[in-house]
Amino acid sequence: MECVVALPVVAVMLFMMGRQLTFLSEAPATFRRWAEEAGYRVVAMDHRWLSKGPFSFWTGNDRGVYRITVEDGRGIARSGWAKVGSPFWIDPHRVEVVWDTPEGHEPRPWRMTPESSPLWDRDLDA
Repeated sequence: MECVVALPVVAVMLFMMGRQLTFLSEAPATFRRWAEEAGYRVVAMDHRWLSKGPFSFWTGNDRGVYRITVEDGRGIARSGWAKVGSPFWIDPHRVEVVWDTPEGHEPRPWRMTPESSPLWDRDLDA
């Protein structure tokens, strides 16, 4: 009788372990595909097991959380956190990103010119 109960439990556990391993191997490619479609190039991507940034510590292992750095087409880098997947693998291709800086406030390449700095001594440097 115990075998009748244990067999389905073991089968479900093996299925869930297989799904988890498949997800963990596919999640980085899913994020890279999202980044490419959004016009970014992935510079760095580190999987986070414990420190999950803005995502709850209780975010399950059925979703991968990554610390990311990407670069847009102009060469401007942005950093943030990405979560790939959804609860119970309902949508394994879902990507949610929380940036460190709000849109439009990312650092821009800057060069000092006479027009950009009131402290530039035009007479001395001319």
